[in-house]
Amino acid sequence: MLNQPLEGESDALPADSAGPRRKRTLPIFAAFGHGFFCLVAGLWPVVDLPAFQAVTGQKPDHWLITVAGLLLAGIGSSLIIAAIRRDIAFEVFALGIFTALALGVTDLIFVIERIIPAVYLLDAVAESLFVTLWVFAIRDLRRPRRPAASQLPPPGAGTLTEPGGMDGPK
Repeated sequence: MLNQPLEGESDALPADSAGPRRKRTLPIFAAFGHGFFCLVAGLWPVVDLPAFQAVTGQKPDHWLITVAGLLLAGIGSSLIIAAIRRDIAFEVFALGIFTALALGVTDLIFVIERIIPAVYLLDAVAESLFVTLWVFAIRDLRRPRRPAASQLPPPGAGTLTEPGGMDGPK
């Protein structure tokens, strides 16, 4: 049972070299927040197309809006499930950041080309915030954590150069 986490620890995230596995809250927050946003934004045109079009403008292809909305809701659901399970693997980061980049860049390009109304710039701003959140979440997960005080060797337990120290006997 050497590989099992200690009581109260999560086994969903990789262990650091500095100590036992620790929960990283920023990646979980990013997955849940972005997932909820995608789920709501995706279901909105499916549940209430007239309200969606009142805000975003009339669209001729209702089937395309429905498919895009359901795909976005599926992405959001996947991100929420990963957050609830506290299992933020690299694939979750990729899904989150690429979704935010794709939606944000698409919003910008088509607003600039005057194909969609300027209200989509609000979504572009939201997506840029999610890209930023994902970048910080990735950095948070990759950064080694300091060991807990209970994990540190007691004072005077040895140094790197003395026998029996941290490198072991010489």
